[in-house]
Amino acid sequence: IARGSKAGRVLVGAQVAASIVLLAHASLLARSVYAIAGVDSGLTEETVIVGFPSPLINGYKNLDVATHYRQALDRVKAVRGVTAAAFSTFKPEGGAPPRDTVGRARTPRDLNTDAQAEWAQVSPGFFDVLGIQMLRGRDFSYTETEQGAKVAIISADLERQVFGEGLGLGQRLRVSARPEWQDAEVIGVVSNARVFDVRSNTRAIIYTNAIQSGPASHYKCLVARAPESAVPGLRAAIESFGVELFRRTQTLEYVRGRTILQERLLAGLSGYFAVLALILVSAGIYGLLSYVLSLRRKEIGIRMALGADARRMAGGIVSEGLVLTMTGIAIGLAGALASVPLLRSVLVE
Repeated sequence: IARGSKAGRVLVGAQVAASIVLLAHASLLARSVYAIAGVDSGLTEETVIVGFPSPLINGYKNLDVATHYRQALDRVKAVRGVTAAAFSTFKPEGGAPPRDTVGRARTPRDLNTDAQAEWAQVSPGFFDVLGIQMLRGRDFSYTETEQGAKVAIISADLERQVFGEGLGLGQRLRVSARPEWQDAEVIGVVSNARVFDVRSNTRAIIYTNAIQSGPASHYKCLVARAPESAVPGLRAAIESFGVELFRRTQTLEYVRGRTILQERLLAGLSGYFAVLALILVSAGIYGLLSYVLSLRRKEIGIRMALGADARRMAGGIVSEGLVLTMTGIAIGLAGALASVPLLRSVLVE
């Protein structure tokens, strides 16, 4: 009987420890979701429609990229309710684009000045749509063609890392190892914003004019600052050229919600199992103490008959449960601290 009671104590203590670990994980995941939802992405709070044109068969064959997309945006902007529109090769807040090395042009590669940055190809007007402030310089132009000198716009954070704060405008930089991007002029510096991945802490971004990439720059998505009621007009404007279909649209708010869906699910499941563990622990402690009391019934009766104080007897029994619980909590906290590094990949801030 004594061995059974001892085994029960160990089992309940382990349950308490496990529930503390689950509670710690659930609270960290919930706080991470809260941090993501409350982060200032640096983008406009107005409704932004994100649409995804897809080519018809041979739709992009012999297409003049610069002319087509300029005309397409002119028609999109003429749609009622649209206040700004642009194209991008990556979906805003839908996941980070590829990262690459950015450094000063005409200098050897230097780990002290080179920076890892997200590289996005966008059309003129992209910053206006998303509410990204132009701090210095100018936006892209449709006159900047594939054959012309390469230009780039960088975020303030990337400017600080490569050139120093306030010193980037007019400088020349190299991007990646691609020969055509070894000497690009910085024509603008924009405010920091979590444009493509709201979970990312990096705000080092280099934007290039997608028109300068020629046929390789066929845009993946249209972004337009407009109410959802403008979607039929956007579809008609894009499809009127007979080059692309415009089937799927989302709001930027919806895209942001989908981006953090994994974190929400993890936090919800962890919270559910943590609460379930607490219920099981409570039942386990109650059951163990009831079992121990049933074994000591005669002993307690004899002590009471000899004049033992009822409150002291009750206090001693309760203290057993408290000692068991506190021991499990202490072990659980130690386990939680030790296991936190395992969650780093899914935590934000």
